[in-house]
Amino acid sequence: MLNAATPFILSVGDNGKTELVNKMKKWTLVILTIFTSVLTFIFSLTLFNRIRMNYNTEGNYFDENSAVVYHEQAVFVYGILAFVSLLVTTLTIWRLKVNLKK
Repeated sequence: MLNAATPFILSVGDNGKTELVNKMKKWTLVILTIFTSVLTFIFSLTLFNRIRMNYNTEGNYFDENSAVVYHEQAVFVYGILAFVSLLVTTLTIWRLKVNLKK
C-alpha cells in the first residue's frame, strides 16, 4: 500500500487528517494573520492621519506640497476598512489558537 515516494503524505494523525494537511493549515493561518495584521495597521494609520487633517467647511483639505485634495468623507470609509480588517485579524488569530491546540 505505501510506496517510498509518498511516505510523509500518508502519515495519518489522531483525527484522521494527514500531518501535511495540518502543517499547511497552520502555515496558511499564520500567513493570513500576518497579512490581515498589516492591512489593519495600514488602514488604521491612514484613518488617524485623515482624522487629523484640517478640513474646510466643504469637507475638503488641499495639500499644497503634493497638490492633492483630500475629502472628509473618506474618513468614514477608512474607519470601516480598519474595523473590518481588525475583525478579520481577530478571527484569524482565534482560529490559529484553536488550530495550534489540536
